[in-house]
Amino acid sequence: MRPAGTPRDVLLALLATPPYAVVLRADPPDRGREWSQAIVRALGDADARLSFTRVHVDPVSAAREGAVTRYSRTADAMPLHTDAAFSRCPAGLIGFHMIAASPCGGGVSSVVPIDTVLAMLSPAHQDELRQPTGFGRHHLPGLFAGATGPSIRYYAAQLDCPTPATRALDDALAMLEPAHRFRLLDGDLLLVANRKALHGRTGFAPDSPRRMLRYRIACGPLE
Repeated sequence: MRPAGTPRDVLLALLATPPYAVVLRADPPDRGREWSQAIVRALGDADARLSFTRVHVDPVSAAREGAVTRYSRTADAMPLHTDAAFSRCPAGLIGFHMIAASPCGGGVSSVVPIDTVLAMLSPAHQDELRQPTGFGRHHLPGLFAGATGPSIRYYAAQLDCPTPATRALDDALAMLEPAHRFRLLDGDLLLVANRKALHGRTGFAPDSPRRMLRYRIACGPLE
């Protein structure tokens, strides 16, 4: 049954239930960033700061950026992760506006909901993931209680040191990711509840013209 209410209410209701992600199709597909920015701003909290990044292959930037942020500047595969997992309060909502998909394949998106991840982990590993672990400057839990139920923050590359539980999580994600792939077309806007689902992508050709816009914004109903 379709949720009732305003378009904002409908989208937030969809994002608050598995798989915690929605794809919107632009018509026409060449609508610019004003279209996608307006949608993401409307879903975010009033007066919340909107983070905006252009995602495309840029070898010069990749060479000088950190081991984590460089993925946004390369054609490398990006493992399932939470955006800004190292932050005490990762943005509740992220958006990806596909300006130009990779014409030769690759760059396929994946979104895995927390419900599916938890079903793959033992109670002992879940308990361990609820304990603070090192994410750079902070010690933070991978699993925690959000306003809308269990939430997750995870990015293997940002961990100070793997643990038995994070290794079990990595194994689970490696098995789950191929079954949750889908291809974004030119103009598509992918919205993901950042604390409820992990997202990633497959690799693509280094000379691909693939271009994407990424947004992050605080969104109380999804946190």
